[in-house]
Amino acid sequence: MGVFSPDDSRCLGGTGLHPRQGEGGLEIGYWLAADEVRKGYATEISAVLTRVGFAHFDLDRIEIRVDPANEISERVPAKLGLAKEATLKRRLPEKQGSELRDVNIWTLFRSQLTGSPAEAYGYAAYDALGRTL
Repeated sequence: MGVFSPDDSRCLGGTGLHPRQGEGGLEIGYWLAADEVRKGYATEISAVLTRVGFAHFDLDRIEIRVDPANEISERVPAKLGLAKEATLKRRLPEKQGSELRDVNIWTLFRSQLTGSPAEAYGYAAYDALGRTL
């Protein structure tokens, strides 16, 4: 999904729910333009996708996977009440000229959504035809 400026004049980034973790879970992925970082967009879109994931899919968990070296991105799941579950060594693809990188796995289970910071973000969801979900 695209992340756009309020007037829709610019694409600020992208996000999505990815079925990489097997049955019962989805992973939130996001990226933002460098000049849009630290404005709360990643936190907001992750909160909304967490709520949408639990409301519209039969999920037990939502995950966010983050390169530990990405300190800004590491703050997003922590702000939303996800728990750092594990660090997997040498799992992320190489960046140009580097070796495989570690990844931190942050998880929120369905039973933990109520009362979590992720629950505080409002949203309106529509299907591809513009119908309210």
